[in-house]
Amino acid sequence: EDVILTHPSVKEVAVIGIDHPESGQVPKAFVVLQDGVDEHLAIVGIKALVNEKVASTKQLRGGVVICAELPKTSSGKVKRSDLRKHFGP
Repeated sequence: EDVILTHPSVKEVAVIGIDHPESGQVPKAFVVLQDGVDEHLAIVGIKALVNEKVASTKQLRGGVVICAELPKTSSGKVKRSDLRKHFGP
């Protein structure tokens, strides 16, 4: 998440592990973009940044999903269980 947040197009991000038939689990990123950013270009840029900065096991093999907002608890923490439930594999 820290690496993805360094991308200038990213406003907020949450990464969860999703089931994968060969690898067990792989990372999937849920991203809220800054206003006016092209989604396709942002996804390409985010993937390139992550591929450059992290080990291959931490690369976004589960993909990148662009969201209008991330589900949060009343205290402001991201509800990862909701991400898994509604946006999972």
